[in-house]
Amino acid sequence: MGKKKVENIFNNISVKYDITNSIISLGIEKYWRFRFNSLINEKEKTILDACCGTGTSSFEIWKKTDRKALI
Repeated sequence: MGKKKVENIFNNISVKYDITNSIISLGIEKYWRFRFNSLINEKEKTILDACCGTGTSSFEIWKKTDRKALI
């Protein structure tokens, strides 16, 4: 599968990805995200969020570091 095709597939599903994830998990994904975020030290300078999907968790982590971490 070519790079452009993968990009098109992601672009087509990303619009509804977060809401679908919430519905499928019956809302528990918000709790998982909260628990994961609680493990992040506010003083982190660099954060790698591999396979970050739409970036929802990455954004929350970045805000926790007062927008100082490089993601």
